[in-house]
Amino acid sequence: MTRVREQAAPIFSVIIPLEFHRDRWEKCLRAWQAQTLADSRYELLLVMPPDFAGRDRLKVLLAESDDSCRVVVSDLTHDIGLCAFGAEHARGQFLFFTEAHCWPEPDVLALCMKAFEEHRDWAGISCRSLPVTSNRLAEAEAQMYDADILYGMTVHPWRKLLDQCFVTRRDAYAQCGGFKAEFGHFAEWALAANYHAYGLSIGYLPAARFHHQYLGELAELRHFSQDFVRGEIRYIADAVDEPGSNLIEPPDEWTSRGNNERPLASAILKQELRDAVSAADHARRRQHLATALRWLTPAIFGDGLPRARASLGEAAAYARLRAAAMFGSGRVLNDAFKAYQARVVHRHRLSSIAQLRAAGVGSEHCGLYDIETLECGTSFRWGETAAALRIHLPTGVSRIVIDSAPFFNPLTITDLRFRLDGHAIAGEDLQIEPHRIAINVRADSAGSSILGWSCSRLDAPDDPRVLGLPMAKIEVVAAT
Repeated sequence: MTRVREQAAPIFSVIIPLEFHRDRWEKCLRAWQAQTLADSRYELLLVMPPDFAGRDRLKVLLAESDDSCRVVVSDLTHDIGLCAFGAEHARGQFLFFTEAHCWPEPDVLALCMKAFEEHRDWAGISCRSLPVTSNRLAEAEAQMYDADILYGMTVHPWRKLLDQCFVTRRDAYAQCGGFKAEFGHFAEWALAANYHAYGLSIGYLPAARFHHQYLGELAELRHFSQDFVRGEIRYIADAVDEPGSNLIEPPDEWTSRGNNERPLASAILKQELRDAVSAADHARRRQHLATALRWLTPAIFGDGLPRARASLGEAAAYARLRAAAMFGSGRVLNDAFKAYQARVVHRHRLSSIAQLRAAGVGSEHCGLYDIETLECGTSFRWGETAAALRIHLPTGVSRIVIDSAPFFNPLTITDLRFRLDGHAIAGEDLQIEPHRIAINVRADSAGSSILGWSCSRLDAPDDPRVLGLPMAKIEVVAAT
């Protein structure tokens, strides 16, 4: 079914993956064939997955059209992978990525060519997406996504890439690594971050308008959200070498995932129960018992309870959304739709993290808050009043050195205790200085150990968190 134009390479290659088309692929194709730009200046590259049901109809349409269309067949089934596959076969100077359930107005290519001529510094352009809806749920879905799109295009510092209608210079796309199928629909954000990291500008051209079909089908919304979140979590876990990885802010579910690590939570629980038994007074005993209670559930169930709560929260949000669709006003429905989407994303994030944990990719710490950075540039993270982390020790005697945050003196903290694999660190092996803690340890063989500690709560009236020891760095060095 491949038809190749024999003349010079076109200016634009329009890449249309025939997946996720919502029965609008034919409308999409005809709109591209109706562009005001001369046919010789662009090609339409239709990327066909193996399960495309419109093959016979496509043959008829191609037989009726000129030679501006090419069809390439791929074994891939995800539209991001199909886009990347199409880019490999494209011949144009500019690569135009779109979706088969979107269709352009006739002047889109002409406007984009003019914009690139006027803005030589633009590496890419995102166009304006106009929602098309047919029911109340679709209207709520469109309202949610359209607000997010406009925020990305006009406010956010780098989320300027909209894969519904994005055109880029070929060399810029190659420099940034292109769309990567392993990240699913999150590949859009990943590629946008790479453009920004390389200092490549993506312009926004609202005059170039696309129509985007929304269905309001919740099963499809869940499928898309699951795919996006799986890609997000995989990116955060694996893509540290991506140029734009430092721009992607991990979600709360990721930064707090260590608090659901059963072995670490169990170590804290046992530590606090021991300290409660040996506490010198009732006040300290109550403190240790309260901390033990905080870690009881994750020590027993791991992430089981948070995931169960997430599933129940999603089910409740679904019921509210259905009720709002039947009886609620437009505002009530919009709010219910956004709340349901947030619940779906939350559940899938926890599930994706659980899959990584089952594959052996767990967190190395428990009871630590997210990293913060001071104005001087020093990074640190607060711990709770009880925390634990995995640490690799070499064979023999070594020293664990903990640098506290520069504003904090460990000598001022009370009831500070350390344990290694459940064994209390003796006083002669513990040295506390104004901004450093050193612990002498011995390991019979090299391997991973769990370092746990507890302390009294820091008095911080303006901070609702339970704050203990703030750490800037921890490392294992040779004993001196």
